[in-house]
Amino acid sequence: MKADGASVSHPSEPLLCVESLRFGPAGRALVEPVSFTLERGRCLVLLGPNGAGKTSLMRTLIGALSPLGGSIRWDGRALADLTERERASLMAFAAPRPVDEGAFTVLHLVLLGRMAARGMFAGPSSVDLQRAHDALTELGLDRLCERTLAQLSEGERQLAQIGRALAQDALALLLDEPAASLDLARQAALLTTVRRLTEGRRAVVLSTHDPNHALAVADQVLLWQAPGRIAWGPASQLLEPAVLSAAYGVEVKRHRAEDGAVMFGIGQRQPGPLLPSSDKTASIRF
Repeated sequence: MKADGASVSHPSEPLLCVESLRFGPAGRALVEPVSFTLERGRCLVLLGPNGAGKTSLMRTLIGALSPLGGSIRWDGRALADLTERERASLMAFAAPRPVDEGAFTVLHLVLLGRMAARGMFAGPSSVDLQRAHDALTELGLDRLCERTLAQLSEGERQLAQIGRALAQDALALLLDEPAASLDLARQAALLTTVRRLTEGRRAVVLSTHDPNHALAVADQVLLWQAPGRIAWGPASQLLEPAVLSAAYGVEVKRHRAEDGAVMFGIGQRQPGPLLPSSDKTASIRF
């Protein structure tokens, strides 16, 4: 899906190509160098425990954090060579912490996504307004469009932030822990939206600590493994109980419901680092 004002895309090349990337805050690499690609119409899930470095990788991919080594290419061009407008047409990022500027309405926030490619001083056009309302409808927030952010729950503010990224209409959507503040119904709706976006040829990068989220949407997975390693591969290979058990330090079991739906749950803790109790979630079915 080509964004308004986007540079010419090269469909024969991966949308995102990362080679021997070293990343981390304050000049300290968090893991060994990692390489991966992302094609159009695919969802890449960054899967690992809280604090592993998923947000640092996200911020490095969009240029908010300088890489410590290696290369990042978007649509065949080095990230460092892209202008702000070109970046806006290629990638839209939704941060893990909801914004809380109380004076903003939901519609105002989502319209900021349209301004990313057009410029902050350009007034919204009829197309901008329509795209913003489409994003709100997609996320079930259309009835809240005139409310201020201060009037919303944390989960609703998180969805509004995702709506801003969605309205930007970039070729790739990067969602950092998008389901962290959402109830089960909204988690399921969001993951359904992610699958719909990839069917429309948009690429999605989504981070989570829950293997069930990856099971619902991932084509490929970057899985954080100890010590300091990231495995990249098809979801069918990495979303296996033995692989996940080794990565999380807890026994992961696959369950199949009567209707055939598959989900992951936890059993006994394995030798290794103890994850925070918040990471030991019960299985969630989507």
